[in-house]
Amino acid sequence: LQIPYTGSPPLAQAIVLDKSKTKEILIAHKIPTLPYQLLSNRNDKLNKSLKYPLMVKPVSEGSSAGITNKSVVHNNISLYKQVDYIEDTFGEQALVEPYLEGREFSVAMLGNPPLILPILESDHLMLPKKYLPFDSLEVKWFYELETSGKHLKCPAKISPVLKKKIERMCFGLWNVLGIRDWCRIDIRCDQKDSPYILEVNSPPGCTPPEHDPASYFPMIARAAGISYEDLLQTIINTALKRYKK
Repeated sequence: LQIPYTGSPPLAQAIVLDKSKTKEILIAHKIPTLPYQLLSNRNDKLNKSLKYPLMVKPVSEGSSAGITNKSVVHNNISLYKQVDYIEDTFGEQALVEPYLEGREFSVAMLGNPPLILPILESDHLMLPKKYLPFDSLEVKWFYELETSGKHLKCPAKISPVLKKKIERMCFGLWNVLGIRDWCRIDIRCDQKDSPYILEVNSPPGCTPPEHDPASYFPMIARAAGISYEDLLQTIINTALKRYKK
């Protein structure tokens, strides 16, 4: 329609919506992400290289849809129960990957070329025991709203070495996927503090703080001294520069 807009172009949007396609490209460019397999039903055999515990999630959903405590599986019975649930609920394949037990970060990128804003960490040690330690649907849409995200730490206390690894991964992802203007990247570490990209949020959630103080991108922007209004203006100005060329 030739209407100017903010954010990534259609191809990049389509790729990041499909977690498996995103992984294919990251793996091809040697950007750290987890090995995975797509399962459609009980007739699909699990690759022997994938060892329990595993994470099972819809291949093309956002906002943690379909990702709950039950998504972490420890045997074939619970695995295929989740595969069936995803097919019945979302009508799509299940993406299966190793479940990591390390730290979890969100990285906000803004601008062309992008800047990385202060890194946010979800401190899962603060979660009540009824929640498994990852950003599940229950955590993001119940616990975070109830507590205004008190477990979210920004800027994260992170070593210079890990920070450099994460930044290198995110800049690489931005370039190979063709992201522009802004995005947020979810990263999880293993127990040795090696980071892996989980998925890309483009555009990321950006709820006004008066409605959701725990909305990640505005929270990260506030940590960088950027108000919600200035954040929106920056995104718009960033896109305008592309159209004025």
